[in-house]
Amino acid sequence: MSLIFANTWKFFPLVMITLFASLQDVSTELVAAARVDGANRRQIFKMVVFPTILPAMSTGVLLSTIWAYNSFTLPIIMTGGGPLRATEILGLFIFKQAFDAFDFGAAAAASIILFAQILLVIVLYLRVVERN
Repeated sequence: MSLIFANTWKFFPLVMITLFASLQDVSTELVAAARVDGANRRQIFKMVVFPTILPAMSTGVLLSTIWAYNSFTLPIIMTGGGPLRATEILGLFIFKQAFDAFDFGAAAAASIILFAQILLVIVLYLRVVERN
């Protein structure tokens, strides 16, 4: 839980600034037109605000996900991957295989797996962005 909290704390400012900037882009004319048409707050958020901030939200999620995958400093400083490898993420596993066990083949294979996972996240992100 401490790693999750620290990682969330680390990325919170970037995501909030990105969302704040995208909220500044919401058209006041569209919100006013929705109010004139009789939309309530929930409907305005669903039909006007959310589609406007969705690209920024998906970008923040993508960057946070990629950086969480590649997070190395927090787990090695806070726990070292322990206890019993409970907090060992893939990046830390790659490091330990390459530089502690000198098993560069396993580290390279794990790196390819990490690359494939991040590539999958990026492809899903691009599908979400293309749909909007």
